[in-house]
Amino acid sequence: MKFSLAVTLLIGSVFLLSVANGQVERKNGVIDVPSNHSVDETVDRVTSLLKDKGVKLFAFVDHSGEAAKVGIKMPPTKLLIFGSPKSGTP
Repeated sequence: MKFSLAVTLLIGSVFLLSVANGQVERKNGVIDVPSNHSVDETVDRVTSLLKDKGVKLFAFVDHSGEAAKVGIKMPPTKLLIFGSPKSGTP
C-alpha cells in the first residue's frame, strides 16, 4: 500500500503544481495537465513510472492512431487507464 500512496502523492503533487502555475484546464469533468514533452514521450514516461511503482496499466487507447486508420486526422490523443486493484478495490 506504500507504493500506492507514493504514486498518489506524486500525481497529486504534479497536479497541485500545475494548478498553482495556472496550467490546468477543467472542462466537463476532465482535468487537463500540460506536459513539456511530446505525447509519445509523455506516454512513455508515465508508463515507465507506473511499471516502476507496480501500478497496473489496464488499458491504452490510441485515439488518433485509430482515427488515422479510417482516414480521419486529429491531434495526437492517447488515453491511459491505470490503477492498483489491491489498494483501489477496497
